[in-house]
Amino acid sequence: MVCQPRANPQAARSSRRGRAASASRVLPLMLIGLTQSLSAATITVNGQTGDPPGTSCDLVEAIENANNDADTNTDCIGSGAYGADTIELTEDVTFDTNPGGMSLPLVVSTTIEIQGYDHTIRRLSGAPDFGIFSVFVSGDLTLRNTTVSGGSYSFEGGGIYNVGTLTLTNSTVSGNSATAGAGGGIDNIFGTVSLFNSTVSGNSADFGRGGGINNFGTLTLTHSTVSGNSASEGGGIFNDEATVDIADSLLANSASGGNCFPADAITTDLGNNFADDGSASCGAGFGLLTGFDHSLADNGGPTKTHALLDGSSAIDQAGACGTTDQRGASRGGRLRQWCVRVPALRRSVL
Repeated sequence: MVCQPRANPQAARSSRRGRAASASRVLPLMLIGLTQSLSAATITVNGQTGDPPGTSCDLVEAIENANNDADTNTDCIGSGAYGADTIELTEDVTFDTNPGGMSLPLVVSTTIEIQGYDHTIRRLSGAPDFGIFSVFVSGDLTLRNTTVSGGSYSFEGGGIYNVGTLTLTNSTVSGNSATAGAGGGIDNIFGTVSLFNSTVSGNSADFGRGGGINNFGTLTLTHSTVSGNSASEGGGIFNDEATVDIADSLLANSASGGNCFPADAITTDLGNNFADDGSASCGAGFGLLTGFDHSLADNGGPTKTHALLDGSSAIDQAGACGTTDQRGASRGGRLRQWCVRVPALRRSVL
């Protein structure tokens, strides 16, 4: 496992100093290279860190094996040859101790997909501070049907810190914090982040920027929701002179810092986007969002979501949708629905 120390929290007081500090974390890792095969292994996580050795495979061991392209931990033997590997969860993964550094093992120079199957990866309240995931340089992490929650780090990236490639599909990042820095939910520095049918909710960067997402890279949101996050600037999204493309998405209920910051945070508005402050913080193309449930709740499906209430201004306003929403529920074949389905009198976003 490679553990790289995080930069001085004082760097967060300036975006340019913050970027320089982040670069200092990245450059040493550019020297790390791991050979990958063209095949893929599937590793099943069926236990918790701290279980007696040899009795189960935990998430830390699984990531280490995927990083090393080898059965380094013999209780986490992958099926198939290593390469672009899939880690499957069979239960919620919780941590009441620090797993060994600033986060779980770094996704360094490998491709990993975590198929959560409705499960949560959570740092428990009271555990020592650490972020949940860190993705570096040529690392590539995809989360599917997974919730990332409870991460807390003193500088940046309470939930996920990314300088590589990060993709979230049908997943939720909630309740994470950067206690003295940027990117409470997701901190993207020089990397590429794509969210599809996903939710970023209830994260904070109390003394920094980007409570939900801090971006100094390339960020794309499609059919996604950013709600209930807080920061000194950019409670929902802070974009540091970088690229944010957004389509068919909702921003709402930022407790502090505004839904978007600065005023030109959204570099490409691809249409059909709504915010509960209208065009005030996210740009002229955003419609005024009404009828939005601020509660992150179990509306069915693998992860918690926010619901559109009956009569919401966002209903029937999306462009082209996929066949299912974040919950995996059918969108019912309607041509211009807000990627929703109607359970009782509530319409669940994405």
